Amino acid sequence: FFESKTISILIVLASFGLLFSKLRGVLATEAVIQKKFILTSKITFYTVTIAAIVVILLVPFLKIYAIMLTNILIGVFSIIFYWRFMKTDFKFEINKALLKKILSISIPLAIGTLALGSFQYAERILVINYLGKTALGIYVFAAMISGQFLIIFKASIKVRIQDIFEGIGKKNFVRIHKLVMKETLLITMGAVIIIPVVWIAVDILIPLFLPNWNEAIIITKFFIFNLPFEVVLNYFSVVLISSLVNKQNLLPLYRFISTGILILMTILLFHFGQLTLKKFVIVRIISAAIYIIPVLYLYRKYFYLRFIKES
Repeated sequence: FFESKTISILIVLASFGLLFSKLRGVLATEAVIQKKFILTSKITFYTVTIAAIVVILLVPFLKIYAIMLTNILIGVFSIIFYWRFMKTDFKFEINKALLKKILSISIPLAIGTLALGSFQYAERILVINYLGKTALGIYVFAAMISGQFLIIFKASIKVRIQDIFEGIGKKNFVRIHKLVMKETLLITMGAVIIIPVVWIAVDILIPLFLPNWNEAIIITKFFIFNLPFEVVLNYFSVVLISSLVNKQNLLPLYRFISTGILILMTILLFHFGQLTLKKFVIVRIISAAIYIIPVLYLYRKYFYLRFIKES
């Protein structure tokens, strides 16, 4: 599998993209702590815009490499902007006592990241193994279009994380519940509205700028249906990882189950000769939707019934 030069290059590029995205995440967290919400919003807007332009310009020449390079580019761009417009007091030194405390917290969090990463890597490995490199290129293109909108919606929760944690700490449970329900409804409706916009846009822009990628139109149209399922849990998840509710260790388990369902359904479709890229995207949507059910159950049982209904 790794003997292919193309695959090796893609893995290296994806690794660098992941590295820069994590460094960007550290600075984004610092920006939230410092309440630099306007800076975060600007960087999100600029990176989404740049990513869209770069992909449109480079995909005809670099194909799938353009998408991987774009991820690296927006990561570097974000890091530079954060460092330039935000004061930080990072010091790189080792404190054994502090390191032990950090590991006790970070390892459970790392499992959560691993669970999410397992889903993302599984979908790409399944596509390239069963459908080929061309299908992977189309799939990653569609995923990136949806991903740019997902970044915008996730930015909305970043400016609310501190408010939610502070509200729970002050036991303003009813206010936090209303905030979660109201803003979840708003961003989910926004995600639904994006769907027809993307349908119209790809029908116009792909034939115009990427005439050789017409096959990506239908896949992008199907993939964008993932967006509402990806954003609907943003606020619920924040409540679940708060120190009062503290159910973050259960979330990776459900993510691994979602990944298992994705793998199982894909293998079954392939076994019966029914696997196509369109059907894989549908399987992906189903797997993401299934993950929603236990998360909503946890929210209802450990937050709503304990702190809202009883009061």
